[in-house]
Formats: sequence, structure tokens, C-alpha cells
Amino acid sequence: MEISDHPHRNFKIHIIAFLCLSICIAAAGWIFYTREKAYSEKTAGQTLSAIADLKISQIVNWRKERLGNASVISVNPFNNRRIREFLENPSSGDSGDDIRAWMESLQKNYAYQNVLITDTQGKIRLSVGFDKEHKDSQSEISILEVIRTKKPIMSDFHRSETTGLIHLEMYTPLIIEPESRVFGVLIHRIDPNQFLYPMIQSWPTPSPSAETLLIRRNSHNVIFLNELRHQKNTALSLRLPITDKELPASGAVLGVEGIVEGIDYRGVPVLAAIRKIPDTNWAMSAKVDKEEIFAPMFARIRIIWAAGTVLILLMGVFFLFQWKKREAEFYLQEIQERKRAEESLKNSEEKFRSYIDNSPDGVFVADENGRYLEVNRSASMITGYSVSELLSMSIPDLAPPDSLETALNHFQTMKKTGYASSELEFIHKNSTKRWWSVDAVRLTETRFLGFVKDITERKRANNALRINEQRYRKAQEMGHVGNWEYNLKTGLFWGSDEAKRIYGFDPEQTDLSTDEVEACIPEREKIHQALVDLIEHEKEYRLEFEIRPKNSTDSKFISSLAELHRDENGNPLALLGVILDITERKLISDFQSFLVEYDYLRAGEDFFMALAQQIAETLKADFVCIDTLEDENLSAKTLAVWFDGKFEDNLSYALKDTPCGDVVGKTICSFTEGVRHKFPKDEVLQEMTAEGYMGTTLRDSQGQSIGLIALIWRTPLSSVTLAEAILKMASARAAGELERRLIEEERRNLEDQLRQAQKMEAVGQLAGGVAHDFNNLLYVITGYADMMLEDLPPNSVLHNNMKEILQAAQRATTLVRQLLLFSRREAMLMKVLNLNDLISELIKMVRRVIGEHIPLEFLPGVELMNNSADPGQLEQVLMNLCVNARDAMPDGGRIVIETQNISLDAEYCKYNTWAKEGEYVLLTVSDTGSGIPHEIQDHIFEPFFTTKEVGKGTGLGLAAVYGIVRSHQGMIRVYSEPGQGTAFKIYLPATQNRHASLNDEKESAAPLSGGQETILVAEDEESVRTMIVHILKKVGYRVLSAKDGEEAISLFEKHSSEIDLALLDVVMPKISGQKVYERIRSLSDMPVIFSSGYSRGALSFQAFPNEQFDILQKPVSPTALLRKIREVLD
Repeated sequence: MEISDHPHRNFKIHIIAFLCLSICIAAAGWIFYTREKAYSEKTAGQTLSAIADLKISQIVNWRKERLGNASVISVNPFNNRRIREFLENPSSGDSGDDIRAWMESLQKNYAYQNVLITDTQGKIRLSVGFDKEHKDSQSEISILEVIRTKKPIMSDFHRSETTGLIHLEMYTPLIIEPESRVFGVLIHRIDPNQFLYPMIQSWPTPSPSAETLLIRRNSHNVIFLNELRHQKNTALSLRLPITDKELPASGAVLGVEGIVEGIDYRGVPVLAAIRKIPDTNWAMSAKVDKEEIFAPMFARIRIIWAAGTVLILLMGVFFLFQWKKREAEFYLQEIQERKRAEESLKNSEEKFRSYIDNSPDGVFVADENGRYLEVNRSASMITGYSVSELLSMSIPDLAPPDSLETALNHFQTMKKTGYASSELEFIHKNSTKRWWSVDAVRLTETRFLGFVKDITERKRANNALRINEQRYRKAQEMGHVGNWEYNLKTGLFWGSDEAKRIYGFDPEQTDLSTDEVEACIPEREKIHQALVDLIEHEKEYRLEFEIRPKNSTDSKFISSLAELHRDENGNPLALLGVILDITERKLISDFQSFLVEYDYLRAGEDFFMALAQQIAETLKADFVCIDTLEDENLSAKTLAVWFDGKFEDNLSYALKDTPCGDVVGKTICSFTEGVRHKFPKDEVLQEMTAEGYMGTTLRDSQGQSIGLIALIWRTPLSSVTLAEAILKMASARAAGELERRLIEEERRNLEDQLRQAQKMEAVGQLAGGVAHDFNNLLYVITGYADMMLEDLPPNSVLHNNMKEILQAAQRATTLVRQLLLFSRREAMLMKVLNLNDLISELIKMVRRVIGEHIPLEFLPGVELMNNSADPGQLEQVLMNLCVNARDAMPDGGRIVIETQNISLDAEYCKYNTWAKEGEYVLLTVSDTGSGIPHEIQDHIFEPFFTTKEVGKGTGLGLAAVYGIVRSHQGMIRVYSEPGQGTAFKIYLPATQNRHASLNDEKESAAPLSGGQETILVAEDEESVRTMIVHILKKVGYRVLSAKDGEEAISLFEKHSSEIDLALLDVVMPKISGQKVYERIRSLSDMPVIFSSGYSRGALSFQAFPNEQFDILQKPVSPTALLRKIREVLD
């Protein structure tokens, strides 16, 4: 019997037929249900629409009737004249009874609840039906509106503030024509329960659930205006949120009209007709419960459902009977067939066993635990174990430990899915590892069949082939060598993976055509001709040419070699070729040519700018800068900047937090990608959204870092090897050029400094000479002025005039002193001092000098080293600089004085030729003033150079500062930018002496007096000599005077026993004061006082280096002269 006659199959057929008929009956019932439902909804909707329209028309007519009556009353001339007379001119005893009678008739005829009349101020004058003459707050608003518009209005539903009842009110303006003036208002109060509510609530047909709702919007709520059928005391009390989308009333107040389905205030599904009521803010909802609508339909459907159920049951019984009948027939036939099948199965098993035993593949039958139940002879040969040995083993016994998990996973997969195929590693009996191809299937839940082939040799051959292919591909990739073939007969083209990469194609692309390759070659005609010559004339094909890889804007250069391959008949069969990517080699060669030929090809062009452009174009860099290092490699100054195809202005920048800071000291420093994330504070990287970066250090011939080259890409860095090669070549050439420039710049700086030093020295000598001559003249002037001042009466005019002369001479003396400071010929009183202490004592006086409008800030250095210096001269330096700073800030500003320790090493002095190596105390005076123009900064220390107005500056302040600093073996630098302020930095050599003192020796307070002693005076200036002699003789001294050194020695030798003291000028004709002193000292211990227009530092007493001398600095007052002489004699 065929499988199609099996009783179970027949049962399925009967079941399917039964289900199909049942579905058809159910579908017919569903169609009937949907049509009935639609018909019921349509009929109900039409009914609701008609009722809603009827109710709305009734309400509209009712309102029109009431407003019409009000309009007639408003302009009734007869009644209105009487009412106005009563309101405006009432007579005594007039109670308005006739008006009240008319109002009662209105109340009765139109069923008003109350009627009242108010004047224009809203005061009730007459009323009918009111228990209390009281108006609601709403009434006052409505009265004002009626007076303004002169038209009747009807108020909305509201609840009385006195009675708590719901009502409406009609407000009618009382007007007399032709004045058209409102003199009063007639108010009709309407009780909606008398007519409006019954009219709304009535329903034309009997219905247990239908009702009509009058509603309006109140802010975010729906408010119900009438009493509801299914809920009491709801008028003006029940409010539901307008956001409830399922509430039909919400849609009605939002302007929706039509038939809608929803949930009413009870939470019951309803069908509603919703409308807006014209000329009002009311809406109407006529609704009925869905349950009521569909009740007749459901009654009909229940009858139909019962009939359908009976029909389906009858069909089920029929199909069950048919199936049982077929089942009995089937089993009768199956018994006969089973006997024949058993015999056939026995024969088949014997054949199958023969097939298994003679199969060349190993066959294994295993149980659910992987234990072998049956194996054939081939299995024994493959494993090396006998059949009996295998039957005592399981899968884990043949799997090596490192492959056991894979073998078990293969077995589990086959158990779950019913089939598994894998290549697995197993152990032969001789302990060698072998590879098997295993295909296994599930026979039953406890029996599994596997077929095994030994594929060890094939596996080894495939592995060797794969390794060779990988080596071949890697060799091509590393050497950028690709090969290709073109079949001349079939037109098929093949290229190796590397050949495809060179041309910009995907190595996985298999359908590569010659057209695609030729599209990448600009000189394709040249290539075509070379291939034709190879095919037709066997001319050698060996070319170098440019290509433009697919989807790339960058060109490449390749070297191509091809040969012709012929078939056995000698006909051209195919072209075999090799291509080599020589792009990097060509770029390196071109770059080398640039470096070699630059001086000849691009004479006059800045080398660093040309180099930056060449690097950028060679490596496709978006940004290239070549810098020189500054500030001990903490900052850099650009020599050339190439950015996005153009040069940018040079600038200085700090290396901290930039990749350039990592470059310094390294041969190559690179970041192939994400460089802007590694240096988030570098604004250039962030602005460019940079990815790749590479830099190199420029070193001089001594190996010191002097500069750098930096490259930035917006894309990740790909050609690292090429970039490194280019940078190494560029750095060698750039370092040589930069070192040459630095040496030339250093030479120029030294020459400039030498010229400046020579100029300042010459000016200093001139100033010193001028000061000497001036001192002699001032000596005479101040001396005679002092003497005359003593002889004149204090109150005389001549006495005052002489004081002015003396003050002018003292000011001139100050100028001469500044000249001597500049020329470094002023006497210095050196002491060990601490600048912090000196400035702290001086700061108050400086503040008084510069004024309160300029803040002065002192920032003392920590653990400041001491200096050996003249405190008076340093005070002069500080005062001059602060006064200059004040004058540069007429509108106010800020001055900062700062001290700190600083060490200048050889490396720093190498690049700052003005500096000298050593330990220094740095004094900085900075201001926020107008600054010093660059063009005059080289002249500011010259004597008499000033930018101030005539009469406001001598031009000696900074010259004196310069002289004092140089006298202290120090250095001074100025840093200034116009509009940004100025900073003077003074480097004073530090001393190791830790004991500092600022206490000056007190001058002798001995009284002025003369004497009887003999004094030798040697002075070459006659006027000075005459004055000194006069002063000394005036107080009793005996004086011997000489006009030069020779005469002084002669007088000393004649009167040596008489002379008590010698007063010698330092510089004299014939024999100097030093020689006179040496002659006197060789013969006597007589005390000597020197006087000079120069300073003690200008004197050189080499013969007596350890002696201390008394020196009077010209000009000196008679008082000082006499005090010093008396001091020495005593």
C-alpha cells in the first residue's frame, strides 16, 4: 500500500477539509457581523445627527427670540421715556408702580425668573421676582458691556452668588432716540429648568441610554452645562480634562464636528454626534451607548452562531466516520506488506554489510557516549588498531589532547543537528598525528555513523602551497612588485594582488579589465605602441611611466617589464609582465636633485621657504615648518611655514604641550595617527583636526640641537619610510644652512656690540673730559659764591641772588656727576649688600616721587644672593628707571620691581653674545607705559639723547644707569614694544659674601675752623688755585701755591720741614699729582689730600697699591674743604 493511503495521512486530509469548511462558515459569519455592525452604526449615526441638528436649531431659535424681544424693548419710546423720567428725575412719591406692572407682565409672558432695572451706575432701581435686590459680580461686567455696545447681550450659564441656582441673564440697554444714549439697563434672569433644560434633555424616541449634553470649554477642562441623565447635580459642577482624547465632549469644544466613537463621562463606550452651536461658545453632544445600538444585531448573531455550530458538529461526525473506515482497510493491508518487507530487509542488510566491509573509507558506528560499537577493516587500517581494539575504545582515545575539544565539539554538533563534517587531527597507533576528513550522521538517538578518510598528505601539500603563496605575496608587497598576464586570444586580464594595489584596485577584485587599467595611465598611447612593438617586432618592452591609481588624486611612478609568450605553433598567445612601484625612489631622487641643485636653480630665493615647500609637495603634507630653537630649547621661532599651499608669517611659540617639544633631541619623532588627541592643548593641531605628524632635530657640527623640522597631515601617516628618508636628507642640508646663518648672525652681533662699545667708550671719554673741565669751573663758582654768601647780610637782595647762583651751580654739579657716572669715573663706595633690603628701604621714597596715581609693586626674590656694589649708585639706578617709567605713563599705569637669582651658562651665552657666564642677581623694572620704538632702542643709553620735550629731560638719566651698571661689571638689557610697555633687566654679579650692610659711616661733626699750619696747594687751573688760596688764608692757614707738579716738588723740597699738609690736583701739566705724591712719600709721611674733577676710580697709584687716600671730588664747597683739611691735620 502506498504511503498516501496511510490512515494518519487520511486523518490529516479529513482534518484539513473539516477545518477549511469550518473556516468558511466562520468567515461568512464574520462578514455578516461586520456588515450588520456597520449598518447599525450608520443608522444610529444618522439618527444622532438628526436629533443633534434638531436640538441645535431649537436652541438657536430660542436665543434669537429672546434677543429679538430685547432689541424691541431697548428702543421702545413710550416705556423708555417713562423709565428715564423715573430714573433721572423722580418726583416725590413716585414709586414706579406702572413700570413695575409692565415688568411683571414681561416676567409672566416670557417666563422670566426675575426682572430688574438698573441705572448706568449699575444700581438696582426697580425689581420683580427678587427676594433680595442683589447683583452678581458678573452682572456689573455685563452692564458695562451693554452700555458700551448699546446692544442686548445674553450671559452664559452661571450659578448665582446669592441663591446658588443656575441661570442665564438677558441684558437690554434702554435707549431714547434720537439721542441714542443709554440711560438704564433692563435685566431678565432666565431659569434654564423651565424651558431650556427640558428641551435639551428630551429625546424623540424611547431609549434607555441616549441623552443630549450641552457643554463648553473652561480653560483646560470641559464643563457640562445641563443636568445629566445618568449622574445628578452635574450642571456647572462636572469638569473633565480637555486632553482626554476618547471623550466626545473634548472633541466638541475643540471644534470637531460629526459622528465620533468614544468613552463618555461614565466610562461607557458610546457613539455621539457632536456640533458647535452658532453664535455661542457652547457645543452639543447627542450620544447613545454602543451596547444599546448593537443589541438587536447581537440577538440575530446569536441565533446564526448556534445554527453554524450545529452544522460544524455534523460535519465533524461525518469526517470522523470516513477516517475510521479507511483506517481499518489500511491496517489489514499493512499486515500483509510487513511480512514481505521483513524478507526484503534481511537481504538489504546483508548487501549493506558487504558494502561497509569493503569500503575504502573507515566506517565507525558509535553510541551516544562516543564509544565505538562497529567498525570496518578500513577503520582498522587508518588507525593502526585492530577491530577488537577499536571496539574497546571511544572518540577521546584517538584524539590528541590539544585537539580533543575540537573532536568532542564535532561529535556534539552531529548529535544536535544530525550531521557534521570536519577535518580533525587524530593519533595513529604508532603515536604519529594524522589528519582525517570526518563526515558523521545521526542514525537514531543512540546510534551515530561516521565515515573517515586519511587526508594527512593532502593537508601537508596544501599547507606547503599556502605558505609558498603567502611568501610570494609578502615578497611582492614588500618589494612593491606585481605581475600580470594578458591572454591575446581570450582577452582575459589577470593581475597579482600587489599589482592591483599599485593601480589602486581591491586585491579581492577578480573581474579586472584592461580598460580599467588603461584608465589609470595618462600616456596610454605610448604604452600601446610599446606593446605592439613587442608583439609584432619582438622589441624589448622596458618602460618607466606615471600612473594615477583608481580613486586617488596622487600619482605614482612604475617601472614595467613585459615578455611575449607563444603557443606550440609559435603564434602570440599571451603577454607576461612585471611592474615595480618606484614612486618613493623617484621622489627621493627628485628631492636629492633639489638639495644638490638649489643654489643653481633658485638663486635669490630663501632656502628654508623653498625647502619647506619642496618637503610639503613631495610628502603631500598639509603643514611644514622649519624652526630655530630659542630660550634653552624651551621655545622655537619659525624660519619658514608652509600651510595649505601657501607661506604663512613667521612667529615664535612655546614647545611645551606640542609634538615639537617631543622632537627636540631625537632623529625622528612620529605619530602615525591621532596626534591631536595626544596633544589637546596644541591649537594648530586642533584647528587642522590633524592625524599624522613627523619631526626631526637639526643639529650643528658639535651635535647640539639648534632647530627642527615638523610636518603635519590631516590624514593618518601612511608612507612612514619615505617621510623618514626625506626628513633625514632635509635635516642634514637644513642644519648646515641654519648653523651657517647662526654663525653669521653671531658674527654680526659681535661686530654690532663692538661698534656700540667703542662708541659708548668714546662718548664716555668725551663726557669724562668735559666733566673735568666743568668741575674746575664749578669749583670756582661755588667757592666764591659760598664766600660771598657769608659776607652778605641775610636779608639783602644780593644775598638772595647769590643763593640762586649757588643753587644753579649745584644743579650743574649734579649733571656733571651723571656724566661721570656714565663715563665710569665717579667714585664708588663698594659694600656687600642685598638688593631686597636696599629696595625695601628705598621703596617709600620712590612711591612719593612717582605719585599715588601709579601703583608700584615689589616682588622680592626668594633667598636672594648678595652683591658687592655702591648702594648710592644702585639707588640712583632704581630712581632713574622709576622716574622714566612714570613719565611714560601720564594717564596712569603700573610699575613692577622684581628681583631673582639667575645663572647664565656657556650654552646660553653662546646664543646671547651680550651675556657673560656666571651667577647674577637679576633686577627687573617694568611698566605698562607707551613703550620705546624699535628704531631708537640702540640710542637710549647715549648721553643727552632724550625723547622728552625741551626742558623736561637732560638725556643723562639712562646714560648714568648704563655707566653705573657697567662700573659694577654688570649687564643691562631693554625689552619694549610700542603700546605694550617696557622692561629693563639688570644683571649684577653675585658675591659669595653673606654679610650685607647698608649702614654708612657717619660724617664728622667737628666744628669748622682754620689753623696756623702751612699747606702746599698744587692746582694747574689758576682760577681754582686762587680761590683755594683765598679760602685757606681767610681762616688763618699759611699757603704755598704751585701752578703744576714740577713747581710743587720744588716748593716741597725747599720747605719740607715747614709744610704740614699737601693739597694736590690729580691731573697737572709736566708732572701729575700722582708723581708729586710719590716724591713726597719717598721723603716724608706728610698727609696728602687729592682733588680732582675725575673720580677715585680714574686714579692709578701703582707704586702704593695698599694705601688709602683722601680725595675731594670737584667741585667742593669751602665748608667741605676746610672740614676735610682739619680732619686730616687732626
